[in-house]
Amino acid sequence: YQFYVFSIQNGHHLDIHGSTRKVLRPILKSALKNDNYKDSSYLSVDKLIINNRVYTYAPVNNLDTLPEELNPRLLCERSNDSTLVHFGVNHPFSNFHKSPFTVDNVKYLCNEQYLMSEKALTCSDDTAHTRIMNTDSPYLIKKIGGSIKNFSKHKSKWEKKARGVALKGVLAKFQHNPPLLKVLLNTGNRQLAEASRELPWGCGVALRTPGVLDQNSWTHVGIMGEVLMEARDILRKSSK
Repeated sequence: YQFYVFSIQNGHHLDIHGSTRKVLRPILKSALKNDNYKDSSYLSVDKLIINNRVYTYAPVNNLDTLPEELNPRLLCERSNDSTLVHFGVNHPFSNFHKSPFTVDNVKYLCNEQYLMSEKALTCSDDTAHTRIMNTDSPYLIKKIGGSIKNFSKHKSKWEKKARGVALKGVLAKFQHNPPLLKVLLNTGNRQLAEASRELPWGCGVALRTPGVLDQNSWTHVGIMGEVLMEARDILRKSSK
């Protein structure tokens, strides 16, 4: 998630205001180009004001309530009749997207927190697990998850269960967040993939790459694409 920058002090403190503004600025840029919003849109510290309405990313994410033409999701996806790829924290399919849900009576702020907490437990790193559960930053969660102790020892075990963990988290995420479920179901039968070079999760091609919608250019469908489509099928059947 290279588009957003954060800083850590003593291994714990995240520059919330700085990273939040980086999420909000592209939306502000779009608003300033739109005649309906350009004269009433501005940033105030870590809040985006548009037509006297306040939008925030952290600690509360209400960006999904933005007018559709300013929906930050549109900045994070490419699509055609057969394919939809995404990348970026503002897309509801992202593991970083703040969308609280509960699994086994434990509350998670996003799927990245669920994934990395399960990874820490798999590797018996209780310290990392506690840190992951005590932060509200998906970026710091990912950083902690990348430095879990004894991962090499438990790597094969995690790789065998990671897809199942991701699916469980994705199902809970969309079940607990109806507006996001609507976005998922509205993709129809299109091929989904995370436009990321991070394998095995992404398709191997970045979002801004020309031809990213050409599936023949992908090295993988990627775990997240597979999981999203499987969850879509399960949730579509259960909603009938």
